[in-house]
Formats: sequence, structure tokens, C-alpha cells
Amino acid sequence: MVDRMQKIKMTEESFPAPLGFSLESYLRHSFGMFREDLVRVKVRFHKSLTRYLLERRWHPSQKNKKLKNGSLEFAFEVAGTKEIRTWIMGFGSLAKVLEPASLVKELKDDLEKSLKSYAKL
Repeated sequence: MVDRMQKIKMTEESFPAPLGFSLESYLRHSFGMFREDLVRVKVRFHKSLTRYLLERRWHPSQKNKKLKNGSLEFAFEVAGTKEIRTWIMGFGSLAKVLEPASLVKELKDDLEKSLKSYAKL
């Protein structure tokens, strides 16, 4: 990350991109910058977030499903879960991961650790 750099030095060295390289294509499945194996992620959001979430396209693979109770389900095909996990956690209890089971477990583990850290206060 740029904010961690302590020193920079200009050189004559160059690094041309390979012919036909497209950063957009290279990162097309990423939720941000990471590239990992493709994973299907399904999340249910509380109805209070529906309007906000539908105001923009969060990822090219995004599929929306508005439920009868007003809540919203999103399905994504993303390259790994690191970045989308952080995004989902930002919605707190208003978001619930439905799949994959591995992401549900990761979130549960994180939340349990958070609860333990607050129990010490």
C-alpha cells in the first residue's frame, strides 16, 4: 500500500504490460483487488437496506432477489471471500450470509472473537 512506503527512488527500469492485457478483465471477478478461486456468495439483507443496496451495482455478477417481506438477497460469483466478507460485516446484523458454509463459519468465528474481546471490558 502506498501509505506504508517509506522511501521511493526513480529508476530507468520499466515494466511494460503484456500485449492484450486488460486490468478490468484480470480483476473482473474480484470484489476489489484480490484474485482467488471463484466462490458463489449469497447474502440476505434486512428490508431497511433494500433501497440503498439497489441504488448501485456492487459487482458485475450480482443477482438481486427482492423477497415478499421486503428484504433483499444478493448472489455473487466472486474471486475469494476476503473483500466481500469485510463489505458484508460492515452491515452488521442487517446482513446474513446464506452461502457458502465456509464463509458463514468464518463470520461466526470473527463475531465470537469480537464478543470475547468485549466481555473483558
